[in-house]
Amino acid sequence: MTKKIKTAVIYYSLTNNTRMIAETIADELGADLIEIKPIKK
Repeated sequence: MTKKIKTAVIYYSLTNNTRMIAETIADELGADLIEIKPIKK
């Protein structure tokens, strides 16, 4: 049995420019997309 390795694109974006690029990369790789969000106090 072969294990399939999963790929994730993890990004942080203040202005959503990085988000657009991360989405494109994730789509091309078939990867999960994970956004890092700051903790609001």
